[in-house]
Amino acid sequence: MSKPWGSWMAGGFVRRASIAEAIARVPVAVRWGATLLWMGVIFFLSAQSQLPQAPEPWLDFLAKKTTHAVEYAILAALARWTLRAYPLENPGRWAWAWAAFYALTDEAHQSLVPGRHPSGLDVMIDLGGAWIGAGGWRMARVGRRKA
Repeated sequence: MSKPWGSWMAGGFVRRASIAEAIARVPVAVRWGATLLWMGVIFFLSAQSQLPQAPEPWLDFLAKKTTHAVEYAILAALARWTLRAYPLENPGRWAWAWAAFYALTDEAHQSLVPGRHPSGLDVMIDLGGAWIGAGGWRMARVGRRKA
């Protein structure tokens, strides 16, 4: 028995290939704009002397560290998308390096903001989030196949 949604899925109202093709056709200037805008969002958040706090200390810690990972995963994904427009050997690694460098400069920036301080733990969490966003699991999988 056919499913009611089977016809449009099989017929391809939204095909995975067409979405990927559309994303690949986005102009380089738009890619750069999105990536730089996201870097600005991170900078803005880091410039805040006080951030909202969760009622419980453990929940506040979890929320802030998760936010670090997510914001750098997004940055690395955007950087990878931007760099894919260029003939680079491995845009994922370059995107990770880009996000890693920005994480270090962001922590230095926080040291200048009253009420904020740099944290090595935050940098490590940023690096992990960037690894995910840059496609680190794909790079690791490819490396295992070659070995």
